Amino acid sequence: MKAVIMAGGQGSRLRPLTEGMPKPMIPILGRPMMEYILEAVRDAGITDILVTLHYRPNLIQDYFGDGADWGVNIEYAIEERPLGTAGSVKNGAHFLDEPFLIISGDALMDYDLPALMDYHQRSEALVTFCLARVQDPSEFGIVVTDDDGRVQRFQEKPGPSEVFTDTVNTGIYVMDPRVLQDVPRDTEFDFSHDLFPALLERGEPLRGYVAKGYWNDIGNVDQLAQSTWDLLEGLVDLPIPGEEIRPKVYVEGTAHVEDGCTLQGPAWIGRDAILRSGSVVGPYAVVGRHSEVDSGARIRRSILLDSSYVGEHAEVRGSFCGNRVLLEQEVEVEQGAVLGDDVHLGRRVSIEADVRVWPHLEVEADSLIDQNVVWESVGRPALFSEYGVAGLANLRLTPETAARIGKAFGSWLGRNQRVVVGHGSHAFSHVLEKAFVSGLLSVGIEVEALGVSAHAITRFAVARNIEFEGGAFVRQGPEHAQVAVIELYDRNGHPLPRKARRKVEATYRRADFPKVDADHVGRLLSTGDHEARYVSELMAELDRTALVAMEPKLAVLSRNRWSTRVLDILLDEIQTEAVTVSGETGTQGRDTEDPGQRLREIYALGGEHRRIGLYLSADGRGMWLLDEYGHLYDPDAANHLLTMAYLLDGPPADLERGTVFLPPQAPDAIRELAGAQGFEVRERRLGLAETITENRGPRPYRWLDFEHFYLGMAAVPAFFRLLDFLARHGTDLADLAAYLHDSHTGGIDVECPWRDMGWVMRHLTEEYADHLEGVSDGVKVRHPEGGWTYVVPASSEPVLRVYVEGDNEAEVQERLERTRRNLVRMIREAG
Repeated sequence: MKAVIMAGGQGSRLRPLTEGMPKPMIPILGRPMMEYILEAVRDAGITDILVTLHYRPNLIQDYFGDGADWGVNIEYAIEERPLGTAGSVKNGAHFLDEPFLIISGDALMDYDLPALMDYHQRSEALVTFCLARVQDPSEFGIVVTDDDGRVQRFQEKPGPSEVFTDTVNTGIYVMDPRVLQDVPRDTEFDFSHDLFPALLERGEPLRGYVAKGYWNDIGNVDQLAQSTWDLLEGLVDLPIPGEEIRPKVYVEGTAHVEDGCTLQGPAWIGRDAILRSGSVVGPYAVVGRHSEVDSGARIRRSILLDSSYVGEHAEVRGSFCGNRVLLEQEVEVEQGAVLGDDVHLGRRVSIEADVRVWPHLEVEADSLIDQNVVWESVGRPALFSEYGVAGLANLRLTPETAARIGKAFGSWLGRNQRVVVGHGSHAFSHVLEKAFVSGLLSVGIEVEALGVSAHAITRFAVARNIEFEGGAFVRQGPEHAQVAVIELYDRNGHPLPRKARRKVEATYRRADFPKVDADHVGRLLSTGDHEARYVSELMAELDRTALVAMEPKLAVLSRNRWSTRVLDILLDEIQTEAVTVSGETGTQGRDTEDPGQRLREIYALGGEHRRIGLYLSADGRGMWLLDEYGHLYDPDAANHLLTMAYLLDGPPADLERGTVFLPPQAPDAIRELAGAQGFEVRERRLGLAETITENRGPRPYRWLDFEHFYLGMAAVPAFFRLLDFLARHGTDLADLAAYLHDSHTGGIDVECPWRDMGWVMRHLTEEYADHLEGVSDGVKVRHPEGGWTYVVPASSEPVLRVYVEGDNEAEVQERLERTRRNLVRMIREAG
């Protein structure tokens, strides 16, 4: 006996899951549903199998091939146009030269097929129907047989008044090949509507066999989910992939369930999936292979297919998510929702019940979706932020994306230009850097790859070499374990200004890349030891004699490899005593400890006071300080100290009047000192690139003032510029900080959907119209009783940043809380 597996259906009721794959290929517990059918046929002793195909046939052919991996021989019959159930089988009639079993490739069942085949042979029927008894027969064709099993009557999908039995046709048959003589060739012809009525009227021997066991014809998403749960509950006599680690909880061998994850059965976790500590998975949950459920996320009565990601504190309830679905932090997906393959939901998106989102679409952060999203993305998120591209590592920001970004950046620069590229110490940063460089090379850009380096070295290499037209640095974001960043720089080593970012993004979106033949692709360069030059030029900016004479006592904790390396060189140069602890902690590239607490511990190792404590962050940009009396200064306060030192030194000798660029949230004490020291105060724009571009000074080394001293873009040189000031003036860090003892500032973030930003800022302006202070970005309110409040939208996330200054800490906290309540009220009204 041979077999026919019918696998040509489009599965329209399963959309959007079937937009990219034929219905039989939809997985149940990591395997296409057709694979269960194929193995059942094989286990019944049938090895010659015809598979009928129509919708996306190549996906089935590519997966099953010739059937050798399953120990069977598969031949395919492909319909160029729909031929109906009988017509599709007739299309493969040349293969069917003996009795054959017909079975659907999109059902789940555990019937005894050999018993059905034996019944057919004993009954000498032309066609044997495999029948099942169900509670609600209205969705199936119903069949009545006599006591001998001879079919007497049938009705396809009867109405309530037409139901005359609970015995239904499962779509499984055994047929004699003679039956195909009644099926016209290349004509749409159906078994139930056309062939069977004709055979019954002619008196042909049609038999019905009532099978025992489980059978579910999977026609919609609810039936697909129910089959999955039934399999996990043990209601289907089929093997389940993986190990049953406790009752009804199945985990494939290479899956990783962290301590602290709550995993409740029934549940199935595919290989290489990761369930983070604090996540809650189940009851009734499937997490596909290579997928990840992050800390705090919850998945209940839901199915997540392969290579998908559920972000921190996201909730998925009663839903079905396709392959490669990306759900960012705090997303909510409600009962009955279905997300197609490659859907990306931004932070705090809410998908209402029964909504369907079609494949490859994106939904902007903070959106509420209450109707199907079919044709286009909802508020497509911007690719570029102020410094470059940021996204969830290997989920949104993948090596493929990095290569395309490299092509876009190289296209903007122009063929045969030169670029410097460095990367951080994280392994994935290295992977992205390789992909990004390959994109640059493919459009004719020459690249000097620095390897593991620092953003400061990369920018220095661009700024100090006139042959370089740009640069890039690839790193992991210290803000979140899963975020990767590709920073892009112009020919001066500065972040790309907004206009340039837009041009690069437009090129990226259009994929408008130049075609370069193989003989003219870019090449890799090596132009020298940029780190040694960097340290040399930095030392030239410092007063080494004063630093050596100062004999500073330091306690240092460094969480960045490059910072540690440069720090050791500089400490040797000034012959200082230091208690130093180095090395990354936790996730590479992230600060996973309390810097203040750890710094105090290292500080205490010195065994004496009058030390300066320094904590260098994992990304090499931020620093925490302890002064000689143990007072802690966070990165914002440390930047204030740098600015104070810059101002107290007075204007540079080669300028008649110095200029200092201060952000609107700078304490008033700093502004007053700037005026007293003869500086012109200018506003620092929210975009760092715009500030630097618009206010570039005449000195050839002015960028050092901007990035190492004044803006503190790299912590080690910033610290040594500060130490240099203390050495030259013979003062303590605590004495410098005394200038700010009467300054009390604070800040918070208030979440605000992108769509409401403009409304909130306009109403904020109107509400405080009589007390506004002119700023380029955001709204700053000067309070009559003293101090100020400054509110500005963040450049790359849907939050409003709030800064305040007051006479004391209590007033600062009261203003922060009052502003928060006011903004929350406005956001509620805007929505």
